[in-house]
Formats: sequence, C-alpha cells, structure tokens
Amino acid sequence: MIPTLVIKSNLMNYNNQATLIAQMDKAQIKSGLRQSFGEVVYAIHSMSQETYSKPRAEGKWSPKEVLGHLWLSTTPVVKSLSIPKEKLMAKFGTLERAEYAYDDLKSKYIKALTTGIKAPPPFVFSEEDSMKKEELLSKFNQSLEDVLTMMENWNEKELSMIVIPHPAIGKVSMREILYFTEFHTIHHLAQLN
Repeated sequence: MIPTLVIKSNLMNYNNQATLIAQMDKAQIKSGLRQSFGEVVYAIHSMSQETYSKPRAEGKWSPKEVLGHLWLSTTPVVKSLSIPKEKLMAKFGTLERAEYAYDDLKSKYIKALTTGIKAPPPFVFSEEDSMKKEELLSKFNQSLEDVLTMMENWNEKELSMIVIPHPAIGKVSMREILYFTEFHTIHHLAQLN
C-alpha cells in the first residue's frame, strides 16, 4: 500500500530561470528527489481512476503514462548507480568539462526539448499496460528508494567525475543525472496538476 503523503508544494517553479542553484551535495540531491517524487505520488494517489487513465488533451499522455514514464526513466539511473564504477569509467570515461550547475543542466534540457526531441521508446509507458495504479506507484516509490540507497555507495568526487550517456543531452556526470531525475520529475509534475 502507498502511504498518503500530504505535501505542500514548495518546489521551485520549473520555468523560473531567475532561481539559480549551484552544485548540490548528496544530501541536497536526496532532499530534492524525495520532494519531487513525493509530490508526484500525492498528485497521482489523489486522482480518481478515470482521471488517472485519461489524457488531459489530444496527443498528450495520461497521468498513468506520465507516472510510467517517470518510473521507466528512473530505472536506468538505478542501474547506473549499481554498476561498478570501474566498468562505467571503462565504458563511458570521465567528465572532461566543467560540471553543470543544476540550472545550467535544466536549461540545456529545456533547449533540447525545443528541438522536438521525444522520449525514446524504452521510456514510453503504454496506456494498454494493465499495471494497476497502486502497483505502478509502488514501483515508482521503490525506484526512488533504490536511487537513494545506491547513492550511499558514491562519494562527492565520484558523482562529479563518472559519466553516463543521456539520450537528449549527451554525457552527464552521475551528479548531473541525479539533477536531471529531479527536474524531469518536476517537469512532468506540471502535467499532473
């Protein structure tokens, strides 16, 4: 069973470019992830089944598809955090540029969205999937818990040094993929409210 979360929104406005967030440490990243995931859980949990299953507009995802997309998008982050660091470095290398601040990476992603880039098929959740709302919420929550747990195996230097590929913005540090996971969740939260 998913606990009912009562969270008042205090997330920064996703499109508020005046808010600048410099590099965040692990504790700050974890806090932001808990907040953004909690808000999604609260929004979905409070929806009727009809609202949950129905797209808000023609050609848009239903809240069920949004939640599924967020879960599918978090799964590779969990996997990447669990792969031995030496294997990641052998496969993808290390960061060869200055690490982006949170807002810089967010701006880069927003710019990529303006080119018409869409979620690759592995990250698109099918409306036809028969997974029940509570089951999908549970998987979404578990993906957050897995990220938070796996982060414990990483120090600040490793988060900034080791990279993985992102389909829209190229190679990013592990810290940057965690930033992305937070603001991507916030981005889609707007579709649920």
